[in-house]
Order: sequence, then structure tokens, then C-alpha cells
Amino acid sequence: MRIERRRSASQIALPKVIYSIAGLVLILMILTSVWTYYSINNLLRVTQDRREHALIKGIAVAVSDPIVTRDYTELESRLVDTLANENMLAVAITDSKGNVILNLAKSKTNPGESNLVFDQTFINPPLNTSSDLVKTQDGGVVTLWYKVRAGVVLGWLRIEMSTQTEDQILNTLQRNITLSVALVFLALISIIIVIMRRFFRVIEAGENALIESNDLLANAAYIDELTKLPNRSALIPLLEQAISSCHQQGGLLAVCFLDLDGFKLVNDRLGHTAGDEVLIEVAQRLRATIRGDDAVMRLGGDEFVLLLGGIQTQQESHYLLRRVLTALQKPIRLPHDKVTIGASIGVTLYPFDNSSPAEMVEHADEAMYEAKKQGKNSWHFHKNMPPVENKS
Repeated sequence: MRIERRRSASQIALPKVIYSIAGLVLILMILTSVWTYYSINNLLRVTQDRREHALIKGIAVAVSDPIVTRDYTELESRLVDTLANENMLAVAITDSKGNVILNLAKSKTNPGESNLVFDQTFINPPLNTSSDLVKTQDGGVVTLWYKVRAGVVLGWLRIEMSTQTEDQILNTLQRNITLSVALVFLALISIIIVIMRRFFRVIEAGENALIESNDLLANAAYIDELTKLPNRSALIPLLEQAISSCHQQGGLLAVCFLDLDGFKLVNDRLGHTAGDEVLIEVAQRLRATIRGDDAVMRLGGDEFVLLLGGIQTQQESHYLLRRVLTALQKPIRLPHDKVTIGASIGVTLYPFDNSSPAEMVEHADEAMYEAKKQGKNSWHFHKNMPPVENKS
């Protein structure tokens, strides 16, 4: 009997585990990338707000003295210096009501130059606010309002800044961070896959060893150790398989119970070692005599069972039984002697004998004893069978 080879549990589980881990890591990678993107975005925005606050506060401190002393030449000089910042677009000073004191803007034709703006005599500052800093944004331009103080509110400082450079830096940084996170997770999942594959290889090796051990145990349970034929434990399963094949293919199935004639004399005269050699030779001859789809088993001692399927007529069974007896009657050469044995065979034919597998074996056994009574080296059909010729 053989155990059907199957895929080990590790072979089945490994792809599922890898796919599950890959999916989980992919989800974590997406979530972490999104979280990282927005976290860095918020961090940079906060940093940018603080930088803008520090910038406009510093400008307000720088222009407060010229406003108090009404030194507009110095005021203009300091505002021009402010416009040297490449992101700065315009800067203006108003009094507390919004009347323009000084308004400078970069030239649209030549961004490196600063020009006075004369067509804007009034700007609406955010008067209805208690905050010193007010920020608004329109597209890529940020407008900042800041109260200029020197003990009291002197007026408002307004600057307009382009966020293009900051946006480019921010987008590049966000993209690089997201790419770095993705590469880290890809490296992580690769390491996990390598570790899991090695882990499952160890498990698979253990499972394969266990399967092979189980195969050996199963074979030991169903195989006769001396002759290497199927043993008594395999008889009923093999007989049930043969009956099923007979159902599917039609014809007759001959269940033959074989007992050696003269074997006891070999044991008594030459010893059990010689007897074992005879049994091994008998097993080899039976294997060589039966057809490919037939089966032979050793029940124990000098008893064997043959399952001869696919027989179309009872006369065909006679031919097969004669071949078996002829093969067994040939002399057997031993290391120091030569012996000759025979066999008595009891036969029952399925489906004429439609009893259970165990009862069919009993019927064949009963018929074997009838063959011995007839003079041995012959076969006999069970009494429940239709009348047939019993021959030697």
C-alpha cells in the first residue's frame, strides 16, 4: 500500500503568507507615505509661517526709527534692501489709518529693480483685528500685514511674497521623503520575504522527512518483510479495489487461496533459513507469472492469495491457474540442495460469489482444502460456484 504524495503544508502556506505580508506592508506603506507627506507638509508650513513672522517683525523693527524721525530717505533705503530678497514682490508702509507713507514694488520688466508706486495713495489695512500679524494668500502670492510699534502703533507694514520657491522646495522635499519611505518599505518586505522563505524551507524539510517516515511506516504495515509482497493487512483493501475495477470494466474476478504442498518437509529437513529462501523464490515466481493488473499477497507461513481480474470466461481462469502451478512445480535451487514443491489452490469467482470480501477469502480457503483432498497440486472452485471442472 502506498500513501499518495501531497504538497506539504509549508508549500501551500508560503505563497499565502508572502502575499499577505506583501499586502499588509503595501497598505502600511501607503498609509505611512500619506501620513509622512501631510506631516512634513504641516511641519514645513509651520516653519514657513514662523520664518515669515520673523521676517516681517524684523523689517518692522528696522523701519520703526525712520518712521518716528520721518527720515523717509532712510526708510526707502531700508525697504529697498528688503526687496533684495528674491521672493519679495512689494513692501509698503502706511499710517494707522491706511494712508500710504511709502510703497515699493519690484519692476515686472526687470525683477532686479525696485520702483516707487505712486498710483496707490490708500491701502485698506486690517483695522478690525487685535492681532499684530494678519496673513492672506492668493494663489502663489502671500500678503502679510504687521503693526509697526514704537511704544504706540505707528502704522502698518505690508509685504507681498512669492511662494513659488518655497512650493518647489516643499514639493521636492515631500517627493523625496515619500520615495525614501517607499524604498525603506520595499527593502523591509524583501528582507521579510527572504527570512520567511528560509523559515519555511526549514519547516518544509521537517515535513518532508516526516512524510517519508510515514511512508516507510505505512509500507511496513502493509508489506511482508520477507517476500516484499503485500501482507494480510493489505488483502481486504486490495480485494475491494479489484471488485471496484471488476464493476467498472466487467468480466470476472478470481480470488485464489494458495497453500504450498511439501513446504513443511523443506522446513523440517533443511531448516527455516532454507524455508525462507523457498518462500522468497515462490514470491518471485508468482510475481513473474501473474499479469500486470493482477495482485499477489502473502498471508503468512506458506499461504498466498492471488487476485486475477479481467477474466472473460471460466476457461480463461483455468489457463491462468495452470500457469501458476507449472511455475511453482519447477525445482528450486538452494545453496546446498535442490527442492521441488507444489501448491493447492482454492478459487471463488466474483460476481458469481457476491458475498463480502472477507467471506470470499473464506470461500477460497475452503475450496483450497478440497483441492488438497483431491491429491494436491491442483485447484478447486468453491461449492457455491456454478458447476465447473476442477483440474490439476
